[in-house]
Amino acid sequence: IISVTATYMTSFVLGVWVFEETKSLTAFGLTEAFYIVPLVLILPVAGVVVDRYNRKAIMILSDMLAWIATSVILYLQLTGSLQVWHLYIAAIFQGIGNAFQWPAYSAAISNMVEKKQLVRANSMMFLMDDGPSIIAPALGVTLLSITAVGLTGVLVIDVLSFVVAI
Repeated sequence: IISVTATYMTSFVLGVWVFEETKSLTAFGLTEAFYIVPLVLILPVAGVVVDRYNRKAIMILSDMLAWIATSVILYLQLTGSLQVWHLYIAAIFQGIGNAFQWPAYSAAISNMVEKKQLVRANSMMFLMDDGPSIIAPALGVTLLSITAVGLTGVLVIDVLSFVVAI
């Protein structure tokens, strides 16, 4: 839940950053499009891969891909060279990673949990997906508005959350 919340928070904050930098709703929308299109295109293939290979390894590799993308964004932010197109490229990699992450996680739940606990586990999984999407925007904007934290701090939190998740 911590990692998903941090990732949703970062995604929201980066969208705000894109809009603040460009004043363009198109640029803002493209950040989402560059994430969603690879996700949708790869998802059918990802399901087949998840069924055939080690789910734990797939989840770790997916997290690592997103961690690398976020770490690159953090580095670019720290060096003062972050540009909008960097976020488009990072969004592609994050979309690819999530295309494998969620099917692997969903399938792993059914293998790890006893049948009598499956309803509870699935409910927790939905909480993990939907809960952060409610909390993350408010948390992200709050942290973004704190001068000592800002965009850099939000990215650091996300990078650290990936380390915990991996």
